[in-house]
Amino acid sequence: MAGDSTTDLLFALLALGTSLHWARPSRHDHVLYRTARSLMGRWQISSSNVEPLHFAFFEQALIHWEMLLSISNHTLDLSKIDTRRRRVQLIRHASASLDNDACGCGISSEVVDLFGQALVLCRSAHARQTDGKASCDEDAECELAIAHELQRELLELDFKKTVQIDEFHGFPLYTGDKNTPLLHHIYAAEAYSLASLLQLHIAFDRLRGAAALDAGSMSQHEQVLLMSAQLVDLLEKIPPDSGLRCIQMVLYITAAAGLKHIPRSSDENVSHADVPGLRNAVLHRLSILERNLPPRPVRAAMDLIKAIWTSYDASGARASGIQWLRVMEKTGCKTLFW
Repeated sequence: MAGDSTTDLLFALLALGTSLHWARPSRHDHVLYRTARSLMGRWQISSSNVEPLHFAFFEQALIHWEMLLSISNHTLDLSKIDTRRRRVQLIRHASASLDNDACGCGISSEVVDLFGQALVLCRSAHARQTDGKASCDEDAECELAIAHELQRELLELDFKKTVQIDEFHGFPLYTGDKNTPLLHHIYAAEAYSLASLLQLHIAFDRLRGAAALDAGSMSQHEQVLLMSAQLVDLLEKIPPDSGLRCIQMVLYITAAAGLKHIPRSSDENVSHADVPGLRNAVLHRLSILERNLPPRPVRAAMDLIKAIWTSYDASGARASGIQWLRVMEKTGCKTLFW
């Protein structure tokens, strides 16, 4: 019975923590998350008959919740990024090499976790610049090294191959939902991976080596625009009536953050026609999702996206790569987006 009451309480915390803010906006969304995380820890320690499937379900749900919080809550625990930071600093002082530990949380959980870490790192870079600490070379170089590490892990992910290996070993994957076939999950995982790379390249203009882009000699802005276009195209492969439609808003916000105009003279290879077309594609899909999902969060996402673009257009070539985070804070849109 203790296990049943624990799962009931975890369900309640998940439901409240990811929906209550729409009725009563709060800056303390992380409190419910920390309560759920603490409850999971006690459940694992105190119960001798924890159902593995139940525990795995809630663990994956908390990973997704943590990722959502990482977008808007700078008070979230930075332990994963801090661990990476300490490892990078150790390497710099000891000239050692990192071990690339494998993650065992599965395709979706692994890439969602990496996406959350990428966003936390971008917020850390944004906070450092906002606090006037941009001139600290050691901190900047450490964050750039972490960005390279995250990029390497993201580029090593191969979701289709992982599914094929599972099926080869006799573990075929079924979603149980005719509107949400396995291919939609693969597209979603690839979208999270690409969105992570996009945010890293927006925040760190010295980040190079995204082999998946075949970037060659492209400028940083060209790479960002290309990734944004690829992300929009990838998301359009997931139909609006798919069971995964609810996760698309945060990914569209990520894509929108890369759709910035620049003066034609400063980068002749980027067509100005691309940006308006991609912006229209983002707003068109969100208008469809507004009819298929609770409309209030979709409208909030659209308002944020339009505010980001207005800020970009007003700043022109001077627009900062992570300016969208500043816009989110200034407009008061620091909340969770589904």
